[in-house]
Amino acid sequence: MVQAAVRLSEERNERGSGGRRRTPEPRYLVVGEIIGAHGLLGELKVELHTDDPNRFRQFDQLFLGQEEEEPVARALKGFRLHKGRALLQIEGCTD
Repeated sequence: MVQAAVRLSEERNERGSGGRRRTPEPRYLVVGEIIGAHGLLGELKVELHTDDPNRFRQFDQLFLGQEEEEPVARALKGFRLHKGRALLQIEGCTD
């Protein structure tokens, strides 16, 4: 299963004397699962895992990868809705 995710950052304070701040820890929010190709021009069909599919319009990039792997950043070039799913155009995916 290949997932599309966006990166979130979170800072946590350590308790105790000194009160050091840890560096932000990258986290990912899964917003969809790539379930196949759509057409011949490289669009990816995505099963949505978000209650607001229009949030894709806010993203410049997505992080793609298998569940157990480190995600790879890809520029989001296009987005549209089709039959309850998202169709995405991702940098480097042309056919």
